[in-house]
Amino acid sequence: MKNKIIVLTLLLILLALIYLLFPQVNIFLTLGLLILISYFLGQIFDAIHLPMVSAYLFVGIILGPQVLKLFTIEVAKDLQFIDMIALTIIALIVGKELSLKLLKGKIKTIILATLIIIGITFLLQGVTVFFSFRIFSSKFNISNNNILLVSLLFGFLALAKSPLTTIALMKETNSYTSTSILILTIIVLKDIIVLILFSLFIGFFTYSRGISIIFNISWKIFGSFIIGGMLSLIVLWYLKKIKKNSNLMLLFLAFLIAIISEKLHIETLLTAITVGFIVENFSPYGDKFLRSVEDLSVIVFIVFFSVRGMNLDLNLLNSMLIIGIAYTVSRTIYNYIALIITSKTLKLSKNLYKYGWSGFINQSGVTIAIAILIEKYFPEIKIISPIALSMVIITDILAPPIFKLYLFKLKKIEKV
Repeated sequence: MKNKIIVLTLLLILLALIYLLFPQVNIFLTLGLLILISYFLGQIFDAIHLPMVSAYLFVGIILGPQVLKLFTIEVAKDLQFIDMIALTIIALIVGKELSLKLLKGKIKTIILATLIIIGITFLLQGVTVFFSFRIFSSKFNISNNNILLVSLLFGFLALAKSPLTTIALMKETNSYTSTSILILTIIVLKDIIVLILFSLFIGFFTYSRGISIIFNISWKIFGSFIIGGMLSLIVLWYLKKIKKNSNLMLLFLAFLIAIISEKLHIETLLTAITVGFIVENFSPYGDKFLRSVEDLSVIVFIVFFSVRGMNLDLNLLNSMLIIGIAYTVSRTIYNYIALIITSKTLKLSKNLYKYGWSGFINQSGVTIAIAILIEKYFPEIKIISPIALSMVIITDILAPPIFKLYLFKLKKIEKV
């Protein structure tokens, strides 16, 4: 801890000296220092049990155009290309975690449980947001025409989850009980179904002309699966024949998926999910691939959240923080209700809702992905991004210790 603080202090002094002595310094040198500062501050935050993403956001805010102005608004905007790389990394991890071994013998039950949870949570959260904004529409400057759209978008955000946190805590506690495995499987499958549904939703709003809306949306979905399958063959060949520099290959793959998806009008997330799913389930390289993804994701997420901090409207974030808290609470309640109905309907163990609700609190990976896509396709709706970021920060602080506590309880009452 002490050494990390010393290194962080030296990096900050170095950055200050560079800007005092060489004000026209190359942006890539500055970006390198930004990554190092964010990394070490993230390690300090982690040591005191605070989310590392908060550290990355903080560094971006302080060094960005709103405070120290070491990064101009133009540079901050130019760095937003990292959004698509972050999207791809998130989707690769989600696809990799959908293991057919987890679904074996219980596919029907898991699919039904996932669909019930999706339907109930989406409906309850969407209706809540709809009537909330109908009452306070003037305060948030949202037209009546956009209230339904905003409600649907928040409904999708309510469904998003972070399988990374779930996996990490299960590994940390060595809690692989029947309920915890069921929770993980539902979370991963839910994220994939949500991304498919969100892609359909985007298709209906963005394809207003052309050969036909049905053809365009079908290509967006099935084209993603086809291209993802082809790219996965390249990945498997590389992992088998080349074996070295997997992180560099993965970075190239993330750029390639983003570029191909843009040019062919397919869905980046579904393409990346397909690659991760095939590598995990139809090759012996799943673990090696995941390690490479996780290694690269550290750098990508540092840059991503730092750039988010630079471009963040602090006044808007501050005004939306209470809404983020209220949204998080309501979402947790609706997930709990959905789990009760699912358990009763499918005659599953009461442990699913008694303890499992804690596994659905955290929002990070797919929430970020959906928030990025909302910014891209619905730029006129500016309130969603700061609310989504506040939700990520809140749940990153509160969710892990709560879920960890209940994992230990599950471990005591169920066989591992």
